[in-house]
Amino acid sequence: FFFFFFFQAEDGIRDVERSRGLGDVYKRQDQFSLKSFYRMGDIRDAFVKNKKLAKLKLKNSAIIENAGIFSEMLKLSKSLAILNLASNGITDDGSKLIGKGLKGNKTLKALDVSNNYISDDGMKSIITPLKRNKALIDLNISNNPMENEGVQAIPELLEVNKSIATLDCTRIILVYSNDRKLERIIESLERNNTLKQLRLKNAEITNSFAVSIASSLMVNRSLMKLDLGKSISGIKFVEAKIISNGLMANKGLVILKLNYSYLDDKSVKAICEALVVNYRLSELSLVRNKFCVKGAEAIGEMLKVNRGLTYLKLCRNKIMDEGAKFISEGLRSNDKLERLNLVRCDITDKGAAALSEALKDNKTLKMLELLYDRISWKFEKAIAEELSTRNLDD
Repeated sequence: FFFFFFFQAEDGIRDVERSRGLGDVYKRQDQFSLKSFYRMGDIRDAFVKNKKLAKLKLKNSAIIENAGIFSEMLKLSKSLAILNLASNGITDDGSKLIGKGLKGNKTLKALDVSNNYISDDGMKSIITPLKRNKALIDLNISNNPMENEGVQAIPELLEVNKSIATLDCTRIILVYSNDRKLERIIESLERNNTLKQLRLKNAEITNSFAVSIASSLMVNRSLMKLDLGKSISGIKFVEAKIISNGLMANKGLVILKLNYSYLDDKSVKAICEALVVNYRLSELSLVRNKFCVKGAEAIGEMLKVNRGLTYLKLCRNKIMDEGAKFISEGLRSNDKLERLNLVRCDITDKGAAALSEALKDNKTLKMLELLYDRISWKFEKAIAEELSTRNLDD
C-alpha cells in the first residue's frame, strides 16, 4: 500500500545574522522573503530602487515599529502584487499607516495581515480603502481581535468591492454570544457575485447563523469554497438540516469543509440528503467529527446516487468495520469519486476486505487512504494492487 509524505520548504533566510549588504542583494530580486530585519532602511531603499519587486513575504519578522515603511512602499510601488505581514504584532497604529498606503495603491493583489493585534479601528483603516480597490484578489485578516466596527466593515466591503475573490475571516471576533456580526458577512453573499472562497472557521453557528448560510447558498452562484470548520460549539442537527436545505438549492459551491464541528450521525445524514440531489459539490471534508456507523451508512447511501463528489475526506471518525462496509456498498455503484480518505477510522481487516471487494466493481477511485488503520499487509497489498492500475493523472 502506498503512502505519500509531502514536505514544504520554509520561506526565508535561515542565517539571520546582520548583513551590511542586505539591501544591495535584494535590489536585483523580484521577491523578498525574510525571517528577521535588523536594517529596515536597507529594505526600504532596495524597494525604492527595485522596479520589478512583485512579492514581499515578511511573516513573523518583528516589524512592529516599521509599519510606516510599508505605507511608503504601498504608495510608491508600481509592481508589488503580494504583501505578507502575518504574525508581526501589528497594532491599530501600524494598521492605520498601512491603510494610508493602500489608498493610492493600484497593484496589490494579495494582502495578509493575519495573526496580529489589529482591533476595530485598525481593521477599519485597512478595509475602508479596499472598498475602492480594483486590484486586490486575496485578503487574509484572520486571528485579529475585533468586536464591532472592524467586523461590520467586512460585509460592507463585500457588497461594494468587485475584485476580492478569496477572504479569510477565521477567528476575528472576541464576543460570540448573541452576536450577528459574523452572520452579516454570510448574508452579504446574497449581493456579492465575485467572492470565490470564504474561510469562516471558529464561528458560533447558531440557528440564525445557519439560516443565513442556507439563504445565501440558495441565491449565491459565485462562491466555490466555504470553510466552516472548528465551530465553537459544534454544528447541531437542527443547524445541519438548515444548511442542508441551502445545499440542495445551491448551484455554485464546489468545496465544503465542516471539519472538527462535532457533527453526529443525524447531522451527517442531513448533509448527505443534500448531496443526493446536489451534483455540483466535488469535495466534502468531514474530518474529526462525532459520527460513527450510522453516519457512514448515510454516506454509503449517498454515494450510490451522487454523481458530483470526487474527493471525500472522512478521517478521524469512528467509522469502524461496519461503517466501512456501508461505504463499500456505496462505492460499488459510484462512478465519480476519485479519492477517499479513511485515515484513523478504526478500520481493521474486515472493513478493508469489503473495500477491496468494492474496488473490483468501482473503476474510478484512484486513491484510498487508510493510514493508521489496523489493516494487515494482505489487504494493504490487495488494495494497492487494484489501485496501481489506475492513472492518477486521468
